[in-house]
Amino acid sequence: MASPARACPRCGSFSTEERGGGPAAEGLPPSLRAVAELVAAGLGDKEIAAELSVPLATVRTYVARCYRRLGLRSRVELARWVWRREVSRRPSE
Repeated sequence: MASPARACPRCGSFSTEERGGGPAAEGLPPSLRAVAELVAAGLGDKEIAAELSVPLATVRTYVARCYRRLGLRSRVELARWVWRREVSRRPSE
């Protein structure tokens, strides 16, 4: 019998493995998605922190979490992931 999924005590989210599916199957939660979109827009960590009114350390943590959840290794790969996701959501003409 599988153990029940447990939420993170700090943020209340579940890991992607506990929800099922691969790392990118569920995408990103809104807080990480916001950071990923700003990375894709070409902003640096300090600029993202100012834009979102969060500490610089939070931005760096969120970027690292994006990498880990999506199996990526660089800002370029993260930007590419955001771009592909946005393109796939557009209605076909």
